[in-house]
This record gives sequence, structure tokens and C-alpha cells, in this order.
Amino acid sequence: MAVLGAGHIGPDLHIPSGSHSRKRKLYLVDVVEEPLKKAKARFEGYAQKGVERKMIRPEQVEAVLGISFTPPITVNLKTATL
Repeated sequence: MAVLGAGHIGPDLHIPSGSHSRKRKLYLVDVVEEPLKKAKARFEGYAQKGVERKMIRPEQVEAVLGISFTPPITVNLKTATL
């Protein structure tokens, strides 16, 4: 599963998707590196709070944080094919 955009809402799309519980790989994609860094820190905070509140077990943290934060990319939309 991929989420395009690591701005205000993009990173939070991971939570309702339940991707960590379904063993899906999540890719967070953005064209700017700073939002990716902030999203990674946000996920780490979510995982820490989850353990502290006993919502997830410590051994589940790796699955929750199993996200690929793509480096900044550029795409020429005029020549891109799907």
C-alpha cells in the first residue's frame, strides 16, 4: 500500500488502514524530505504511546514502524506511464 504525500493527513492514513495488523507493506511517498522525517517521528511517537498505554505489545512495534519512507522523488507527469 502506498500513501502519496507526507503532509498533514498522509501519515495518519496508516492508522485506519490497519496495515500493521494485516502485514501489508506501507510506502510513504513525498517529493520533499522534511515531511517524511516528521512523519517518521510521528509514527515512532504513536508506537511509543501504544506500548505505554498497552494498546500494542513491544514486539509489535517493528510491524507498526515497518514503513518505507521514500527519498524525495521527482516525476515528469507528461511522460509518466501507469
